[in-house]
Amino acid sequence: ETVVARILGTPPGNFATHVVEIDKGSDDGLTEGQPVVTGAGLVGRLEQVDRDRSIIRLATHPDFRVGVRLVGSQDEGLGRGTGDDDILVLDSGIRADVSVSLGEVVTTSGGRSLFPADIPVGRVLDPDPDSEFRRAIVVELAAGLENLSFVNVVVGAGGLGGGR
Repeated sequence: ETVVARILGTPPGNFATHVVEIDKGSDDGLTEGQPVVTGAGLVGRLEQVDRDRSIIRLATHPDFRVGVRLVGSQDEGLGRGTGDDDILVLDSGIRADVSVSLGEVVTTSGGRSLFPADIPVGRVLDPDPDSEFRRAIVVELAAGLENLSFVNVVVGAGGLGGGR
């Protein structure tokens, strides 16, 4: 179950990078930590919720984290925002011996994550195949975050709450 929300723009203040404001809030059933998506895939999560407005922390935010799964190998790891437009990096949890291919699909892993399983995240841009110890797999987000007008907040995924 989702709630459709309109993007109002970036909130006022000096630290509005990688966050956007929407026109829905707690009066509409929204709570902090809920996933935000478009038809293309993951956008971010609710960071701050007021009665009639909310702030979304975009997936590109340097403090954004999400549990992910590589669809080809089914290996799971942690993705993080880089501060760069439409880029996420998987640099934790993916085994060094796993074969990752260019263009491989990446989804949310579910499980203990705040995000339900199988939300499209993006495709691998750089599999970092030569890494011997710690991989840094670069993923291009499926949902373009530049010109968003409307988003869907996932409210009916059960067990979601205000974690990180």
